[in-house]
Amino acid sequence: MASWNAIFHRSGRGSRALGVAVVLALGGVAALAPSSCTLDVTGASAGGGGATSASSTTATTTDASTAVTASASASTSAGSSTGTCGTGPGCTPCTMDPDCGAATFDGCTVSTCVNSLCAPKDTTGQASMTQTPNDCMKSVCGADGKPMMAEDGTDLPADDGNLCTVKSCVAGVPTKTPVAMGTACAKGTCDAVGNCVECTKNSDCKTGASPSCDLPTHTCVSCSDGLKNGMETGVDCGATCGKCNGDPCTKAMDCSGMLCIDSICCASSCGGTCQACNVPGSLGICASVPAGTMDMGTCPAPAMECDGTNGCKTATGKACTQNSECSSNTCLAGFCRAPNGKSCVDNAECASKLCMGGMCSPCANDAACPSKSCVMNVCKAPNGSPCDANGDCVGGKCQGDLCKLDNADPCALGLDCVSGFCSGGACTACASNADCPGSGCGIVPVLGAVCKLPVNAYCEPTLPVGQSCNTGGPGKCTGFPAYCHP
Repeated sequence: MASWNAIFHRSGRGSRALGVAVVLALGGVAALAPSSCTLDVTGASAGGGGATSASSTTATTTDASTAVTASASASTSAGSSTGTCGTGPGCTPCTMDPDCGAATFDGCTVSTCVNSLCAPKDTTGQASMTQTPNDCMKSVCGADGKPMMAEDGTDLPADDGNLCTVKSCVAGVPTKTPVAMGTACAKGTCDAVGNCVECTKNSDCKTGASPSCDLPTHTCVSCSDGLKNGMETGVDCGATCGKCNGDPCTKAMDCSGMLCIDSICCASSCGGTCQACNVPGSLGICASVPAGTMDMGTCPAPAMECDGTNGCKTATGKACTQNSECSSNTCLAGFCRAPNGKSCVDNAECASKLCMGGMCSPCANDAACPSKSCVMNVCKAPNGSPCDANGDCVGGKCQGDLCKLDNADPCALGLDCVSGFCSGGACTACASNADCPGSGCGIVPVLGAVCKLPVNAYCEPTLPVGQSCNTGGPGKCTGFPAYCHP
């Protein structure tokens, strides 16, 4: 059907010539042939009671600019002749428009019934039946009977409910233009690039403690929303929310929880005995102060210190009579000894009897101990060192708070022996000062002849009657551990 339009309008809309209208007056009958239609004319004679043959007459129509040729030859006798439509696109007879068939699916090629023959309808410029909504374009019928696209400023983009954009058509292109920042929308406010967000500035946020706008995410954050967000370094703490628990502080106002305990922001007031918020590994949480550490509020040094179980007991190095008195739970030779992990300078300071690398340590094997004997991670005390009982000593004998061997026991040094004199590999009583180099030989009740203790030798805090440190004078047994001092 598209060719009908092309033929019908070839000389321009409204100014095309119909071509040549051939009127054949045959027996008073007139036939109008549309353009491009070829007529076959058949004459019939009634004379003599029979029909006579007639030659065919052919009439061809063309545009007004083309010569019209009509040739007709007919032999007629008295009678009548008729004309019928032969072949061609305009030769379909009709009585109404539906006789001319359905339009094409786009509606741009349509035939109507004109003078009992189907003729093309001019659809140029009318909307076609094939439209795509919301694309700023429309489909219209062209002069060639085919649809073509044209801009349509009324075919706006679909409404997506976003109040932060204005929908429009720009040169046939669907366009969404952002509205100004601060325009109200469902979530709160527009961000000037077409998004509806909670906030674009701090004043947009109204709820919670110290609310502010987190610009990277355009969300409102506060110091009471139970979330770690914005510039916070913890949940509702850090940045403008105050320091988090465990952070150093100088006053309550520094902390998000308003508690500055032991110079640390703390989760609780922490007022119990030997409890603190600055315990390493538990900063910001009220925890038990480790054994051997003082707590100035409840257990101040130097006489007392914490025992690790929220108790306050005798400090390391202080006099004691039993283990339960000491924070370390170790009372050895009249003094509380330090637990593992505490600093030290002497083996005798430690409950393990081993000071290694400046720290009281458990022994791992015999080789680690000065006595070369490790039992359940505790070194046996070597001869000459402090003890409480025979079991403390590597030699099995604790005499006068010191591990000492009896006369005749095998020995290596004079300090191994209660007599202070080792001769021929065995402990023996001294006979003269010559047996006690740098010391002196004296008589002690019960023990008999013994050498005086040299300087820096371990000794009892209170020496037995008649025994003294050999210092060139009266001598003193003092300090922790107890040494023979000048």
